[in-house]
Amino acid sequence: MAPAAQSTSTDDFEESGRHETIRLSPELDQAISKVLQTKDPLDSSDFDPIEYINLIFPNEHSLATVDNVLVKLRHKIRRMDQEIRNLVRSQTDAGPQTKAELEDAKRAIQELFNKIKEIKEKASQSERMVQEITQDIKSLDQAKKNLTISVTVLRRLQMLVSAVDQLKLMASRKQYAEAAQLLQVINQLLVHFKSYRSVDQIAALLDGVTQLQADLKRAIFSDFESGKQLINWYCDLQLKDYRSIFRNNPEVAGIDNVSRRFAWLKRLLKTFDEEHATVFPAPWRVAESLCEKFASDT
Repeated sequence: MAPAAQSTSTDDFEESGRHETIRLSPELDQAISKVLQTKDPLDSSDFDPIEYINLIFPNEHSLATVDNVLVKLRHKIRRMDQEIRNLVRSQTDAGPQTKAELEDAKRAIQELFNKIKEIKEKASQSERMVQEITQDIKSLDQAKKNLTISVTVLRRLQMLVSAVDQLKLMASRKQYAEAAQLLQVINQLLVHFKSYRSVDQIAALLDGVTQLQADLKRAIFSDFESGKQLINWYCDLQLKDYRSIFRNNPEVAGIDNVSRRFAWLKRLLKTFDEEHATVFPAPWRVAESLCEKFASDT
């Protein structure tokens, strides 16, 4: 048994000379354990050789199997060495491919970056476009408001011009009652054009309306004076016979003949209503003037 044990020690020394113990960090060791998911004690991070040997050779009788154990260990070591060489070789062979894949990854990342940059630029352009559209909408809305105001002003201006033309016609025909009603409408329209006096055409129109009102006022007063004179002339003409009868004749001038005076007035008013009332405008109240003159003469 001694030579075998010595041979075993020599082989172990040779094996240990070819391999170096590699210490991994606990985090890496734990990560490897999760990936491998192995139950082999040799793969444990806290592997204890003495405990492992005692596990294999729990007593002296188990030492009889030491050669078989060594064979298995050498076989396992060779298999692991082969796996390591294969892994190293595969990594060496995959170097150019890995480099190419890395370059492809870099290009893909660069393309992705360019696309993201392009998307950002398009987003900025879209935002600017939205702002421009919003500004255009605001401008159009303001233009719509201005257009609505302009249309309203033009309609009122058209109404004012038409009303002024009608007022001129009524003034020429001396239709003063209708002219008075139309003047109220014109004055209401003039309120909307006070702020436009800086416009020459509007200013000329407003001045024309003012002048027309003044001319109409003078014409009304002139016609009123003429009408008053006409009424006085008519009343004097109608009461001429009354004065000659009741003033110059003492027989009928007394108070006893008051009934005859009023009878004469009734006949006069009846004649006026039937024959002369349509000649005079109703606002002149000629019948009242006849009564006033009659009372004054009586």
